[in-house]
Amino acid sequence: MRIELRDWFYPSNLLSLLRLVFIIPGYQAIVRQQHGRTLVLLLAVALTDVLDGFLARRLGQVSELGKILDPLADKLAILAALAGLIVSQQLPAWILAPVLIRDTAILVGSWFLIRRRAIVPMSNIWGKLATNSVGLVVLLYLLPVHSNARLAGVGLMLALLLVSSLSYTRAFMHVWETSNR
Repeated sequence: MRIELRDWFYPSNLLSLLRLVFIIPGYQAIVRQQHGRTLVLLLAVALTDVLDGFLARRLGQVSELGKILDPLADKLAILAALAGLIVSQQLPAWILAPVLIRDTAILVGSWFLIRRRAIVPMSNIWGKLATNSVGLVVLLYLLPVHSNARLAGVGLMLALLLVSSLSYTRAFMHVWETSNR
């Protein structure tokens, strides 16, 4: 794995870095229950996430740095939003556990593949859907919606976290086995 200095200046990677800047103000807005400000910051996070991937592919600037920075920014933003909702007692604390378990497993597996095989695994559709479902749960707890909608959102999130965990396990094992040859 090789990260070039120019990779830091790709527009897509700059957007991922910008997404990191939104994390602390977003957390503070959630804890202070400033829902309007929170929604604006979450929209900025979502837009930078969509744009960074689009630009990386469109400009032919998919980089090893971007493969690390983009999902890391996503995970930190989601974890900060969940933590803010838990601290402000808007969300049950147990919801954080399955997200942390999956994300920690992905980070450890990725780190292992990077260190042992110099391969940066890319996120997949199930991981993106699971991350988006966590974002949906955050929105459902920020907006004045019926508890049944929140319950359905949590159920969907748990199912997608499980499917994505299995998908990443399979993908990591495949990369490991094929890179041994």
